[in-house]
Amino acid sequence: MWPLWLISSVGTDPVSPTEYWNTVTRPPHRWLGPEFTTNKICGGRNNGWMSDIESAVRPTMGGLVNDITMTLDDEQQRLSALWAVKTAMVIEREKRAKNSFYSPEQRSALRETLIPPVQTAVWLDCSAFYRPSVGSR
Repeated sequence: MWPLWLISSVGTDPVSPTEYWNTVTRPPHRWLGPEFTTNKICGGRNNGWMSDIESAVRPTMGGLVNDITMTLDDEQQRLSALWAVKTAMVIEREKRAKNSFYSPEQRSALRETLIPPVQTAVWLDCSAFYRPSVGSR
């Protein structure tokens, strides 16, 4: 469910497992590497509006995940938030959780308006990636 361009940008760690929880009553599925393919998204969406979002956000997200310092203009912020919400909805849809955060109506509205649902907030934070310079204490 993570786009291949993002996976290739950050690299893969062959010893790091990925876990996928489909239900709270069974143990997770586990495999090595980050790749996971879903068949819950039809080709029209995956090659249409979702692909358009991926293409538009790729330069910004590619830079951010590779720790390139940048100031995001309004359009980059809008696209990053739209991409984050779209990605969260895709992951949530795959999980098939009974207590989904987003309703089917909200997912449809995102597709139609390209605006995240009301009361949705998205934060981008690079502080977790802070690396002190060599020799600092």
